[in-house]
Amino acid sequence: KSYWVFHHISQLKLIQLFVPLTICCLLVFQGSLFSQSNGINFDQVAPVIEQHCTPCHTGNHLGPMPFTTYEEIRSYGEMIKFVLENKIMPPWLPKTDYSKIQHDRTVSDEEILLIKNWVDGGMQPGNLKPNNRLKIPGERGDKSGSFTSCMEHSFEQYGIYKDQYQVFVIPLNNPHPLLAKNIQLQPGNKKIVRSCKVSVGTSDKWASMDDWDPRYGYYSFGGLGAVPSFKYWHSWSPFNPDSKEAIKFLPPKSILLFEVHYGPTGAPGFDSTCVSFDTLSFGKDNALVRSGPLLNLNNISKKIDSIPSNKTTRVHSSIELPFAVQIHALTPEANLLCRNMEVYATKPSGEVIPLLKITDWLIDWAEKYHFEESIVLPKGTVIHSLVTYNNTTENPHNPAYPPISMKWGHGMFRERFEMVFDYSLCDTINSNFRLAPVPSVENGENVRIDYYSEKTDTVTVELVSLSKENYSHKMKFPISRGPGFIGLPTSKMPIGNYHLKIVDSRGSLIAEDFLILLREVGFFR
Repeated sequence: KSYWVFHHISQLKLIQLFVPLTICCLLVFQGSLFSQSNGINFDQVAPVIEQHCTPCHTGNHLGPMPFTTYEEIRSYGEMIKFVLENKIMPPWLPKTDYSKIQHDRTVSDEEILLIKNWVDGGMQPGNLKPNNRLKIPGERGDKSGSFTSCMEHSFEQYGIYKDQYQVFVIPLNNPHPLLAKNIQLQPGNKKIVRSCKVSVGTSDKWASMDDWDPRYGYYSFGGLGAVPSFKYWHSWSPFNPDSKEAIKFLPPKSILLFEVHYGPTGAPGFDSTCVSFDTLSFGKDNALVRSGPLLNLNNISKKIDSIPSNKTTRVHSSIELPFAVQIHALTPEANLLCRNMEVYATKPSGEVIPLLKITDWLIDWAEKYHFEESIVLPKGTVIHSLVTYNNTTENPHNPAYPPISMKWGHGMFRERFEMVFDYSLCDTINSNFRLAPVPSVENGENVRIDYYSEKTDTVTVELVSLSKENYSHKMKFPISRGPGFIGLPTSKMPIGNYHLKIVDSRGSLIAEDFLILLREVGFFR
């Protein structure tokens, strides 16, 4: 009995000794973990926030809260951790491991872990002063060019927490063709402007589009509603501005079409956006960047008039390049049924060049994607695109419930398919003749082809279809010395993509480009 008492007293003393020892060890271990987390301070976190978050969250841009100082970022630390861990922010659609795109906003797993540990460790301040501001891209203030064109009136954006799209028609009234360089877009109100794509038109159809909407400009969800001469001539977003170095062409009497995407806000706001650029006269030295929808409904493999309901539809399109091109950027077009897309090129050698891959398409975050380095594709390269449309209840973005069949066109209950390329011609065929970018046109419209020639001649314009019909057509035109243009009728031509070739009187090829003749399925079709 005495042994039993002694034994249990000894056990109790051991427990009394062991428990504090265990607690002490746990506290030491936990303290080491805590100190390890505290080893991460704001000095290490700031560059990640500055690169991926601050371009929008400046206090003067669309991001609803500023992330420019330690105190601002610390107050939203838990939220930043949550949206990064769940891949909600920052918005970036292309797959980083597929191709190299400029302004990549993908946050790496290592950067996410760094933010998580900093937040969990108490968000230590580091050596930066709490009120020191992070670098804000573009905050220096870009200098305006010699020519500035703005919206004629301020536009009131409704504060209804909903994305809004409005197109503004802005005539330039330039009597002669121009070259624009150092192009810069200045949003009138960066708190509501999420992005702006600028296209160029020349016909009076844009005035009728503008008259259709009683407000300034006209409403547009998913496109301009008609075919512009040069689609996405320039683009802007706070985190992905278009290249200022590129030189672009403006035909006479150009009309700028501002396709402005206003982000969701809770209060009404006013905007008057401008574009500025320096101008040059169109002449023989014109290494121009061209833009056009090289992949469109004309060159899809299987004709599809509409996206059927309760089905997933895959659309394949391809074009074989009749000459070498240098691709700078790519702008995909799709509405709400689209879920993923892939664009790649196959060279004549068999080498596959990945261009763009998106596995979770969202129209509200659509952009022009600039390659880190321009991609040269030789003659004979075939460019492919694969786009998947999900018109079922499994698509959370489907605007119709139950799903309905949706035709091609513009609007929330329509669907789109185009891949617009920014490209340059690789070769200068003839130093005495320069061809301006050839506009895209709607079927039935005439094509104005601007040129600059060092001599007078009679040329042959040959159009060779790049589709399966193998249609070709030749016309002769006199050309004069200096700047001039050729008026090309298209009313009897079938829609499609064409290889446009210009041959001089001796039979030598002196210039070539794409001519894209589209049948528009817009608002009034």
